[in-house]
Amino acid sequence: MTGPAPWTERQRSHPVHRIGHAPGPWRWTPWQYVKATGRWDDPTGTYRVLYVADSVYACLVEVLAQFRPDPSLDDLYDDLVGDPDDTTFPTVPAGTVDPRWIGDRMVGTARMTGRFVAIGHSQTLAWLRRRVPRLLLTHRITDLDGAAIRDAEPRAFTQALSALFYGWTDADGTGVDGIGFRSRWGDDLHLWSIYERTQTGADQVSPLLSDPVQQNLRPDNPDLARALTLHHLILGPPNPR
Repeated sequence: MTGPAPWTERQRSHPVHRIGHAPGPWRWTPWQYVKATGRWDDPTGTYRVLYVADSVYACLVEVLAQFRPDPSLDDLYDDLVGDPDDTTFPTVPAGTVDPRWIGDRMVGTARMTGRFVAIGHSQTLAWLRRRVPRLLLTHRITDLDGAAIRDAEPRAFTQALSALFYGWTDADGTGVDGIGFRSRWGDDLHLWSIYERTQTGADQVSPLLSDPVQQNLRPDNPDLARALTLHHLILGPPNPR
């Protein structure tokens, strides 16, 4: 699809970070484990997406959000009567992160180049509003604004936008390498989704990334402490298996 361009930004050797599974946080997820659960994941099964951020802290805020306790259930937990077996098999308090989750992950740092759609830019939103009216109707979105692209649901909507930009080229045939976006957890956290443009093995790194390095995510990482505090989480003892 060609046409007037949405707002795009070109990154020139921009430092980015990622939290990923050991031993290779920069690897593409093997196809057998790919599930379209991320905001900009591919709904068609054509390409994979790699998520990176401008700081390790931003990465951790994103990946730890799944463990946040529900504040509306605090009173319910307080009223629960303990089980006699709790001394042998103690119940893990809500908001506790198993240290083994930390031990299974690594911190990656690399430099990134590429051209990315600035999805939250006013020009991009105006461009999209005129081009996806049927998509808005399908997902019962009354208007396309900044809130629509940041809502957790429906993910099918933002994933459809990802597929749109994956197939888009401007008048000279140039496409984009992914989407730049702000975190749902704060405008100060800047993230990118990188498209897989060429089918590669899971062990290969995106050609947009250079000088990738990784190190173990340690429990004493200061960015980890900040992200845990933000989400009201604690590190607990390993759960029995």
